[in-house]
Amino acid sequence: MERVVIFGSQGLLGTALVAQFKQSFDVVGLDRKEIDILDAKQVTKKLGELKPKLVINAVAYNNVDEAEKNDDAFEKARELNGYAVETLAKITKKLGIPLVHFSSEYVFDGANKKGYAEDSHPRPINRYGETKLLGERLLTQSTDQYYLVRLSRLFGTPGLSGLTKKSFIDSILEQAQKSGQPDVSVVNEEKSCPTYSVDLARLVYEIVVNRQPFGIYHGANSGACTWFELAKEAFASKGLAVKVVPIKGNAYPRPAKRPQFGELINTKLPPQRSWQDALRDYILH
Repeated sequence: MERVVIFGSQGLLGTALVAQFKQSFDVVGLDRKEIDILDAKQVTKKLGELKPKLVINAVAYNNVDEAEKNDDAFEKARELNGYAVETLAKITKKLGIPLVHFSSEYVFDGANKKGYAEDSHPRPINRYGETKLLGERLLTQSTDQYYLVRLSRLFGTPGLSGLTKKSFIDSILEQAQKSGQPDVSVVNEEKSCPTYSVDLARLVYEIVVNRQPFGIYHGANSGACTWFELAKEAFASKGLAVKVVPIKGNAYPRPAKRPQFGELINTKLPPQRSWQDALRDYILH
C-alpha cells in the first residue's frame, strides 16, 4: 500500500484528510509534537525514512487579527504559512514527491464582485493574506510537482490538536445554545464560500488519485454567502429559533481588513455540492 504523509494531521482539515486518505493509503500523520516543520534536517530525515508517495501540508497559522496587530504573531505566520512551505517544497522536489498545500481567498483584495478564478491576480489587503501569498510564491518557485488548493471559511468536526480553533459555525451555534438569547447579531458583509472539511478532503483525494495536472485548484463548496447568511442557514439547519440580525462590519471593528468579495470560482473541476447542502450534512450528522 502506498504511503501518504500528512503534516498538521490533528487540525480540523488534517483530521478530515487522514480519514479520507486512510481508505486507500497507508497514512502517517505528523503534528507539532512529532516534528518541527521548520527544521529542514528533521523533515528530510523523516521523509527519507518514511518514503511516501505523496506529502500533504495542512499546517497553517490562521489568527488573522493577531497577525495584523502583533509583530511576533505576524512573524510566526510568515514562518508557518511561508517558510515552512518553502522547506517542504524543496525537500519533496529533491525526493521526487508531489506536495499538496492549502491557501486562502485572503490572497485576493476582494474588490471583484464576480469572484476569483485560479489564475486571478492576487493582491492581499492584510498581513495574514500576505503570509498566505508568500507561501504560494515560495511553493511555486521551489517545486513544479505541487497541488495548491485554495479554500475559505473552513468548517467541520474539530481537530484533535489543542491549538485548533473552533469554526465560525461551531462557535455561533454553541454561543446561541449557551446564552439562550432569542437573537444574535452577525455581520452581513464579506461574501465568500464556506468549505466543508470532509468535502475538501474528498476533492483533494480525487485530484491525487485521478492524477490531475499539477497547479492551482479552488476547493470551496459551491455558492457564496455573507456571515449573516451563513449563520441564518446554520440556525435553520439546527432547528434553533434564533433571530439573526444583520449588522455592518464597522459595528465590530477588527484590526485586519477583510476582502468584501472573496468567492473562489472553480474552473478546473466538477463543481462541489452547495455550501447549504454541506452545512446541513455537517450539522445533522
